[in-house]
Amino acid sequence: DTTSYSAGFYGMRESDYVWITHEFVMLPDHLDIGGNYEPTDHGEIPTVDDHTLSWHIDNETNEGTYLVTGTNLTDYHSQLFSYSYQACPRTGCPPPGYEGPLEDDYRRWSENSSWPAGHPPLEGEDVIITSRWRMLLDVTPPTLGTVYILGELNFEDERDYNFTANLILVHGPNAQLIIGTEDTPFTHTVVITLNGRRSDDNLALTSSLSLGSKAIGVFGNVSIHGQPKTRTWTRLATSARAGDNQITLRGNDYPNWGAGEEIVIAPSGYDPEEAEIRTIVDYDPDSGIITLDTELEFDHLVHRFLEPPDLDMVSPEGLPSADFWWGDGGELAPEV
Repeated sequence: DTTSYSAGFYGMRESDYVWITHEFVMLPDHLDIGGNYEPTDHGEIPTVDDHTLSWHIDNETNEGTYLVTGTNLTDYHSQLFSYSYQACPRTGCPPPGYEGPLEDDYRRWSENSSWPAGHPPLEGEDVIITSRWRMLLDVTPPTLGTVYILGELNFEDERDYNFTANLILVHGPNAQLIIGTEDTPFTHTVVITLNGRRSDDNLALTSSLSLGSKAIGVFGNVSIHGQPKTRTWTRLATSARAGDNQITLRGNDYPNWGAGEEIVIAPSGYDPEEAEIRTIVDYDPDSGIITLDTELEFDHLVHRFLEPPDLDMVSPEGLPSADFWWGDGGELAPEV
């Protein structure tokens, strides 16, 4: 977390005072209050007899309180001061920086020699892809903490991946996260899942900029290119009724969809709740017949009126999914 501001209290008399309280998500690593007095931690909530800008943070409630009084006022009976609070991740604050140009050769994630520790990262560990590394991800890693991508992290297109972490930061002039390129699209499936809660470790980038928790921050380059689809929307050839687990697409030029992909069957009427998302279990590109993972709950109708004006009322089908999925692996805070 990062909080900073400047404040002024005007028209105060010497007997006036005010307490300011902040509820922190995490306890601060740095707290700086600059004003007329050197701020001090009073050890408990300051009283009216203490110096102005005396402060205290309760480690149990995560509440920080400071005092502003009218004693020893500046001109115009004002108290002016600045306030800055910062909480850093376990690895330090700010994250590691630039070290030089990228290496010529790739390191493989699975090889012990690629890592200073002598082995790939273990479950729960933070990971730093330094600004000089070209790292080729060739295995699904365990659940990780914060992943700093300061160099290049490239997903090898030989398998599917489940990549789970608390935070992912792509940061710096050499920073690149590559999952396929425009010239060489990724042909497998990648699922990226972020774990955590709002109160978990928060990545502070500077004294005034925070990434937050359970987030992906991009201050570099990200390339994500999946297999292009010949068509993302089409129409039904025949009506699909509630209870059916197969649909038939219209036309001879069928899309290049495949098993395991999700499709959405649009409603026939005006109720958007009748749109249904299903996973393709089997697809025959010669007949356009798709077998779904579960039966339909609603009717999706095809109406053709042969008399003028030759109206054609058909439920469309679409492919909302790609080869990349973003998952939420933790609880949402009550205020979210």
